[in-house]
Amino acid sequence: MKNVPAFKEEDYMLAPVNFISSINFELRTYFDPSGPHTNYAKKWSDIDMDLMQEKDFGGQIKKQRRL
Repeated sequence: MKNVPAFKEEDYMLAPVNFISSINFELRTYFDPSGPHTNYAKKWSDIDMDLMQEKDFGGQIKKQRRL
């Protein structure tokens, strides 16, 4: 962004943070110079698998309804 004016809070503004633009970065992969690499970011399929294996979350979804 270029020539962006300074942020000014105004009266009756409930949440100023909602009006401030930002860019957040996340480390996806670390490549070790000795060879191996570590993945920190996950794919949606990995997140789905993790949630389904959790007792508190996946267990509720897998429960069968008994009549």
